[in-house]
Amino acid sequence: MNQHPDDARSVIDQRSPRLLLCFAIYLRWYLKRNFHSLRILKTGLPVDAGDKPLVIYSNHPSWWDPLIYILIANQKFSSRIGFGPMELKALENYAFMKRLGIYGVDSESRQGIRTFLRVSKHLLSIPNHCLWVSAQGEFSDPRSRPLGLRPGISYLLKNCPESIFMPMAIEYPFWDERYPEALVSFGQPIESVKLKQLPRNNIMSILDSLLCQSMDDLAKMAATREQKHFETVLEGNYGVGGIYHLTQQLKARFFGKSYHPKHGDIKINE
Repeated sequence: MNQHPDDARSVIDQRSPRLLLCFAIYLRWYLKRNFHSLRILKTGLPVDAGDKPLVIYSNHPSWWDPLIYILIANQKFSSRIGFGPMELKALENYAFMKRLGIYGVDSESRQGIRTFLRVSKHLLSIPNHCLWVSAQGEFSDPRSRPLGLRPGISYLLKNCPESIFMPMAIEYPFWDERYPEALVSFGQPIESVKLKQLPRNNIMSILDSLLCQSMDDLAKMAATREQKHFETVLEGNYGVGGIYHLTQQLKARFFGKSYHPKHGDIKINE
């Protein structure tokens, strides 16, 4: 009997740790070219979930989110085997991502939702597995409220009662550089067994509240523009660039002085 293309066993078998490692190395280079840094709020570092399966659900402010997942997973969750759902139509355009543990979901049909739950339930039956989920389902500004979490997250919780659910806030503010920051904060994890008997509306409200709290905490610290509040995972690009950068660099060379291109401390040292 042929396997269903989204069968959980097929999803596990297609995942290539070697390709994932190579892709994570490429992503470090790629994000360095496009961001000033990737940082995690120190008061929002991920809590150890023990040996239970883990679901990390986040807001969805940007196209960059799945790439941030992969880098954070590589840095902070290296002992876990990660997977993540993606809209089936989008995955068809990035077929190689199936080798990274991504599986397709047809969220517009009941059969698609049933497939998502079946695959996810099997993936989360294994203790060291981790599922990364953009719970909003579509791009949304991190200041927008209510969050509008997709109902699939509550169905997932009810179907995976032995898992830990952990909120993750993401935003991409500009600080002093022409390149944006990628900022992340994890919230209070909660055992799904404690919620699974509640009505779905109550579950959604609790998950929404936990994620909102993480997003509010991150926004508050992001507004300070203080690096000391964050743990730096990746240092990327900096400097104002363009003609100003070039003229300052030439001026420094002419006078035999050092030049610091970071916008926050642009100066030519004496």
